[in-house]
Amino acid sequence: MTLTCFKILNKKIILHLFKRYYPIFFFLLLAFNQSIHAQSKFVDSVLKWVESHPKVDSQYILSLHRLSYVYSENDIKKSFAYYERVSTLSDSLNFIYGKSLAQINLGLLLSSSGNFDASNNAYFKAIEYAEKCNGLRLKAVSLNNIGDNFSSLKDYEKCRGYIKQAIKINMQLAAWRGVAVNYELLQQCDLGENLYANAKQNLDL
Repeated sequence: MTLTCFKILNKKIILHLFKRYYPIFFFLLLAFNQSIHAQSKFVDSVLKWVESHPKVDSQYILSLHRLSYVYSENDIKKSFAYYERVSTLSDSLNFIYGKSLAQINLGLLLSSSGNFDASNNAYFKAIEYAEKCNGLRLKAVSLNNIGDNFSSLKDYEKCRGYIKQAIKINMQLAAWRGVAVNYELLQQCDLGENLYANAKQNLDL
């Protein structure tokens, strides 16, 4: 086959695939744009609230935590800046719940840079603070994130151990969205070890 024929055939294949999968591509692109738009509206809403509520209280710190969390997905510099504010303000007020939130923010930032050991240490500190203020939801989030780090390291047994602890707490709190996230991570562990029957079972739960 000549190079010219190969190029023509290649173009035909690409055109055929584009026509066949265009609806799927269009749907994914639309969903992505809607997600970005929704996230942008959320950030704008929180920023406006922070600007119009200068009093530093628990709600103010929680709002800063949310900004750090959202920015951790696309703007590490901003995320770190908000993490520092959450940490500093929580320390100044001795706000234990906020200290736990700050460590969760730090854990996310460290895991995004691939520093999983340091990230887990931050989550363990978050758990310590959560236990002091009876923040069971924060404890469950931290346990899930530790499990996620171990999954990234392909240490699936440790991942399962922490995820099962998170499931127990989330079920106690009737936090079903958290339970769903936990089981999704268990499924990823099973897929990572080619345990397809277990993966299907965790998907069905």
